[in-house]
Amino acid sequence: MLSKNILEFWNLENERMFIKILLNLNSIKLEKSLYTIDAYLDDFRKLCTFIFTEMMNHNFLKKMNVELLSNEFVSPLFLIELKLISLENNNYKYAKELELHSEFIWESSKRSVF
Repeated sequence: MLSKNILEFWNLENERMFIKILLNLNSIKLEKSLYTIDAYLDDFRKLCTFIFTEMMNHNFLKKMNVELLSNEFVSPLFLIELKLISLENNNYKYAKELELHSEFIWESSKRSVF
């Protein structure tokens, strides 16, 4: 499952530390623009855009705005990641939330077969 793989990647120790650094840098007003959370997430949106485009090309998904679909897919995942970061010691259980999110995206975008 793509959503689970993304969250597992974000939960790697080095990746989680990098996200924390980006979050801290984004809260500081600097004269020079640095790599931002949005630029970081754009890499994931591009990956999802590629995957969803291929799924549309093979008629698994209906034709729709693939950039919007990618953003709608990645953004809630990142919110889950932010919860995991902020509640580090509370053993936040995200499996059900992840399942509901994936199901919603699938039901919203799958091609209808009559």
